[in-house]
Amino acid sequence: MDPTRSASEERGRPKMSRGAAGSAASAAEALPTASWWPVAIAVTVAISAFGVAHMVSKSQSHGLHRATEAAMHQMQAVTEARMETQVRALARVVRYWEQARGLTEEEFVSHATNLVRDFEYIRSIQWMDESRVFRWAVPAETGTGLIGSRIGDDQIEKQKYERAKVGGGPKVSPAVDLLSGGRGFVIVDDIEFDGEVHGYIIGVYSAATSMSAILEHVAIGFDVAIETEGGELWRRSSAAGSAWSPVLGEVRIRNRVWKLSVTPSPAVAATYENLLPEFIAGAGIVFAILFGHAIRTAAIARWRSARLAEANRDLRVEFDRRMRAEVAEKEVRAELVTVLDSLPAYVWSAEVRPGGEFDMRYQSKAVEAITGRSASFFASQSGGWMNCVHPADREVVADAFRRLVRGDADESSREYRLVRPDGEVRFLRDRVHVRRTETGRRFDGVVVDYTDLRRAEDERLQLEDSLQQAQKLESLGALAGGIAHDFNNLLVAMLGHASLAREDLPADSPLHSQLEKIENAARSAAELCRQMLAYAGMGSVDVAKIDLRDIVQETGELLRASIPRTTELRFELGERPAIVEADSSQIRQIVLNLMTNAAEAIEDGSGKITLTICQRSVDDATRAASLFGDDLPSGACVGISVRDDGCGMDEETKRRIFEPFFSTKFRGRGLGLAAVLGIVRRCHGALGIESEPGAGTTMTVLFPAAEAGMAPVRRAGEAPVSSTGSGLVMLVEDDDAAREFASLVLERAGFEVLRAADGVEALELFDKHAASVRCVVLDLTMPRMDGEETYRQLAARSSDVPVILCSGYPECDAVARFGSLGLAGFLEKPYEPQSLVRSVSVACAEHGQGDAPCEAPS
Repeated sequence: MDPTRSASEERGRPKMSRGAAGSAASAAEALPTASWWPVAIAVTVAISAFGVAHMVSKSQSHGLHRATEAAMHQMQAVTEARMETQVRALARVVRYWEQARGLTEEEFVSHATNLVRDFEYIRSIQWMDESRVFRWAVPAETGTGLIGSRIGDDQIEKQKYERAKVGGGPKVSPAVDLLSGGRGFVIVDDIEFDGEVHGYIIGVYSAATSMSAILEHVAIGFDVAIETEGGELWRRSSAAGSAWSPVLGEVRIRNRVWKLSVTPSPAVAATYENLLPEFIAGAGIVFAILFGHAIRTAAIARWRSARLAEANRDLRVEFDRRMRAEVAEKEVRAELVTVLDSLPAYVWSAEVRPGGEFDMRYQSKAVEAITGRSASFFASQSGGWMNCVHPADREVVADAFRRLVRGDADESSREYRLVRPDGEVRFLRDRVHVRRTETGRRFDGVVVDYTDLRRAEDERLQLEDSLQQAQKLESLGALAGGIAHDFNNLLVAMLGHASLAREDLPADSPLHSQLEKIENAARSAAELCRQMLAYAGMGSVDVAKIDLRDIVQETGELLRASIPRTTELRFELGERPAIVEADSSQIRQIVLNLMTNAAEAIEDGSGKITLTICQRSVDDATRAASLFGDDLPSGACVGISVRDDGCGMDEETKRRIFEPFFSTKFRGRGLGLAAVLGIVRRCHGALGIESEPGAGTTMTVLFPAAEAGMAPVRRAGEAPVSSTGSGLVMLVEDDDAAREFASLVLERAGFEVLRAADGVEALELFDKHAASVRCVVLDLTMPRMDGEETYRQLAARSSDVPVILCSGYPECDAVARFGSLGLAGFLEKPYEPQSLVRSVSVACAEHGQGDAPCEAPS
């Protein structure tokens, strides 16, 4: 440092203090020869002060100018950025129009309303068609006066419009006078696709509203003026005005350049212009003030340093707290993700921005199990999920999603199908909830795969349907069996009395032919009853081991003559024996009915019938694909398949073909397939049907493979015996006509008959005539006491009396109920007189009662 200057500063410092006047005087007196130094110092300080004042004034002016330039550049950047946002927002409507290749008025209003709502600077959005006629406007009241008007009718207006017309993107117009009042500007963009212009989207902006909003918080305190080719567009100025020269700039917005003029207001200028130069002129006073200010500033600086240190400590504490909170948040988020990944449902979240961009934020791991695709597949592909939706459901799902994106709905719940890469179809329930965010719309969705539940429900319904069908057929079988039994009782009297009447007529009587016809009709009715009993699973059987190949070959050859010659009959019998244990007549009946139906299904007679012997292994799949296959035992099975290329059947017909008396033929009785079903169920077999309308029919009958042989059923009265007899026979029959007929036949044969209408009456009569009764003819089904209980009571009273069971049910079913009680014989209704006499005679002869005395009942 300069020691001379230091000494002068030390001498001059008391002059700045009022309390040091005496010291200054003594100092002046101590240096009388150096009085010019204070003048020199004063001049030097004055010159320095003036120099410093000038420099400060110049610096203030330069600072204000730089601040004005900075304000101008800030306004320029903000205005260009925000106006570009307006242009792009309007261009999005044009993109929507071009992508959709045309918008309806409702769609235009929806997009324009969203734009007006999101950008408050827009006065209205208007659509002008390619002939420059205004069509639509939002808000509607803004463009009411324009709708239907045409731009270009006036030559001046047409020239203005041509200057503002677009080509290559949106364009901004010069300043214009708005219809609603005030100055404004217009942004115009043309709608072009297929190389043609389809109209123009016009955004109308109020300069007062838009510029005030854009520059509301920008360069506060500066006066601003914006001018265009059409004159001044907008101005912001203070009340007092400003004497400073403006800083000029340009705002470039697409095709338009706006002139920007920025002037500092008096308030801003006052912050840069002060009395510092004047104060500097008084060097001593200013120095003292500055010195005190420096001391105060140092104290404030120390105080602020302490406060800053304290704030730093608080900031470190807050930083540590936030770090701990962030770690805790990450742990909670990780736990939440773990829980969501463990759920069987697919949880996802995405964000849709105003421009329509879809950003996937989160996907749970269940997406891989449900869709068969990785989560990255849906994150990287646009529309990836929609491509996986079943084609039949895709349009409905896409429409629901578009409604969510447009904001027409905030929630959606749908059920649809999804196709996995392996072709498997899964059934999904998709629920999406939408909420608005600052950057767009947030989509949160949950997808649940309910395929297994649906399949279980379908299986349950299928089982219920099968059960109802089985119960229905079981009920029909019971009904058919009951009808056949009661009808057999009527046929006993009908056939028997006709036979007796024919025996009583002379040989040359013309009534023989009529009675013979009655007998034949009764026998045909009996055959009809046997078919009904076969449907009910009660047909008479003569079980033996038979080869299905022989039965099919024999029956097919017999029927070859009855089918049209234009129908080809083909046999595929195979080389291996197909052995089953069954009644050969019932197997013939099955082949006969199936072949007859196949021949009648070929409407014009020109076709082919194929008879095939099949051999399979029974498993659950075979049972599931067959009708009434639950009783089919596991293991080997053999079957008969009859295939035709006739008219086929629809689903309704297939459900009813086994019902008795249902037939699609005009003259059919509807008992053929019903009898087939009864025989198959009796043999513990299964039925399979494959048929489509116009595609023919294949019917397959499966039987268990042959096991151990069965003993033949012994029938009563097989040995030839005399047609006459003697002795007392007790006849137990509940049907009056059958009882009357049997009594007449036995009495004609020489027997005495003791009649009873039910088991209770029979036991009462037997107790009275037990010693005289040689034989009992017992009906199986009776009121009060049935034949089984009656027989047990008779056996308890006398085990030597032979009992002949009589029933409309087949022998195997009727006799099985008596077990080892030892019946003397069995008569199946309807029976002829000779069969009754023969059975009674044989029973009496086998039990050694041929010479027993006869006692008439009292």
